[in-house]
Amino acid sequence: MHILTQLLADDGASPLGWALIAAALALAVDALAGCRTDSAAAWLHSHRPARRPSPAPALAMMDPLAQWQRVTAITDHALSQYERATELDDRAAWELDAADAALRQLRAELAAGAMQSGGSRTEPPGERAHRPPLAA
Repeated sequence: MHILTQLLADDGASPLGWALIAAALALAVDALAGCRTDSAAAWLHSHRPARRPSPAPALAMMDPLAQWQRVTAITDHALSQYERATELDDRAAWELDAADAALRQLRAELAAGAMQSGGSRTEPPGERAHRPPLAA
């Protein structure tokens, strides 16, 4: 590879470089012309992308009354789903508020219990007993 870069380093003006390009093209043409056309066609056919299935047959025309019944059924279903979604959203908001209130009450009870016992919130219980006394 290094030899080829030195040969072609003259901005394409080297006759040896052009000879190498011509030889590569001749080998490529010979390889393509030497193969049989039926084997090439068989290879191309085996690598062709799969055909898409044919589209479904056209639906029979519906009368306007049937179309409107179908549209109203779809619309009614969509509205009921919307109402259900709003009910679920309201329920979730209520449950989040209840959980928040319970958490606030728990924090208040824990703070009141910590104040009564005189413990600090930063050190675990029993930690004070293992500390060495302060030097005077």
